Amino acid sequence: MKNQCKTLAYVKDAIWSFDVANQKFEYLNERFANLYELSLDELERAPFAWRRLVHPDDYYLVKRETEKVYNGESVEIEFRIIVNGITKWLSDKKTPVLDDNQNVTMIVGITSDITTRKEKELEMARSEYIYRYFFVNNPNPLWIYDIKTLKFLAVNHATIEKYGYSEEEFLKMTIADIRPREDVSKLVSEVKKVKNRFYQSEGWRHINRAGKIMYVNISGHGIEYEGKKAELVMIHDVTAEVKNKEEIIIAKRNLDTLINNINDLIWSVDQDYRLISANASFERLTTMAFNRKLMPGESVLQPRSGDESIDKWKGYYSRVLRGESVVFINVSSAVKGSTFEIRMRPIVNEDKVIGVVCVGRDIQKRLDAEKRMILQNTELKEIVSLASHEIRGPVTSLTGLVNLFNKDNLSDPFNSDVISLIQKVTNELDTVIHKIVEKSYSIQVDNEAIYSSPQNLSDYE
Repeated sequence: MKNQCKTLAYVKDAIWSFDVANQKFEYLNERFANLYELSLDELERAPFAWRRLVHPDDYYLVKRETEKVYNGESVEIEFRIIVNGITKWLSDKKTPVLDDNQNVTMIVGITSDITTRKEKELEMARSEYIYRYFFVNNPNPLWIYDIKTLKFLAVNHATIEKYGYSEEEFLKMTIADIRPREDVSKLVSEVKKVKNRFYQSEGWRHINRAGKIMYVNISGHGIEYEGKKAELVMIHDVTAEVKNKEEIIIAKRNLDTLINNINDLIWSVDQDYRLISANASFERLTTMAFNRKLMPGESVLQPRSGDESIDKWKGYYSRVLRGESVVFINVSSAVKGSTFEIRMRPIVNEDKVIGVVCVGRDIQKRLDAEKRMILQNTELKEIVSLASHEIRGPVTSLTGLVNLFNKDNLSDPFNSDVISLIQKVTNELDTVIHKIVEKSYSIQVDNEAIYSSPQNLSDYE
């Protein structure tokens, strides 16, 4: 017996036996005393001294389970004790020893320090709780799916809210069920590439319960979940961004169509005199000028044989880049017979000039019309002169001759001379009238040439 006791003294767990009838320990090894940091003598004098060290939250658990042993049951419990301010976790296995009459005479037990294991378990439980909390309550849709079967294994609240299916419905579905049929083959191909690492993927389409298409980007990471190879996926809904981009593209196409159907030259340059953008009219003219299309990013100050206008154009651009607005007339060397009115204004971003926007309008027709109007004014003045001088003389002569006509004696020979003179003056007056008619017709022809020619509607501001 002594040898057995010596052997038990070296066991790392606390070994003990308790005499029920005498309410004292029959045996205690040193380990039991060490667990509670009580001496063996103290435990022999006060066998229940250890109970005051039981954690208050676990005291009634220990008491209840101990009573079961007194009633003949074997129990195994885990509880905490507080020793010198330090909490320990213990595992206590208690077994009753019965006599022939089935009365409990002795209780034997093994008490183990499980603090390290329990702390790890609690830490894992806390980590699991934190993971579950952030998974379930994450504001972004999250799910876990089985890589082999594509079945949903877990979904969070945001996924249920976003897609409209219940959790039970999701767990009966696969990730292929929320995609357009034509996208499934791409999905299967991408799933095969999933590794135990983070990745991002863009340009996916999903379908919610209502059948609405959503454009999404995906962040994912391969994991093991409930013994299965799986992937944790976060969804980023970019439907609004995609729709905005589509609207911007449509608006740009409409604007490009509008600008490219304007006869005016429209172009812009940056601070280094490089072309930013241009309409079709500008491209046609510069192609004629340089025998090739001027591409965005190229300098608009392109040298041409015999062209000494680079410094002039650079001067205009530089003035606008300093904040001025410039208007000037330029006679085109690329298109003979064309004169352009050039308007340049600064492009400003956050109070800083970052470029120049330019509009060039062919005003040659307007200039030609102005010249014709000047000629017409000269001809009108001639008509006025004819009317005021060359007509006035014959009219005055006619008036005088009429007064000389002998109305009382029509057979008066002098009347014959008067009639001859009237005839002469009438011929002179007819010649003047023909001149006026010719001048008027010339003006009418010029007006028809001006106003019947096709005009650029943008000329009329």
